[in-house]
Amino acid sequence: MIGLVSMAQASPSLHQVFAGCAGRYSAALEHAWLMGDPRAEEYSAHRLTFVSLLEATVPAEARRSALHHRI
Repeated sequence: MIGLVSMAQASPSLHQVFAGCAGRYSAALEHAWLMGDPRAEEYSAHRLTFVSLLEATVPAEARRSALHHRI
């Protein structure tokens, strides 16, 4: 009989979530600029929101990894 092992995965920390969102909005913003999409300003505002949230929540020792996660 094969037993199933439950692998508990640690959920990402709040600053990792914000870093991922900031990175995605950065990519969307870049694409919008390249395509002349009028939503570029909207994407820029959302990106700035997530960058602010990231800066407010990331511990000093995790700044480098947060930047890596954002890119």
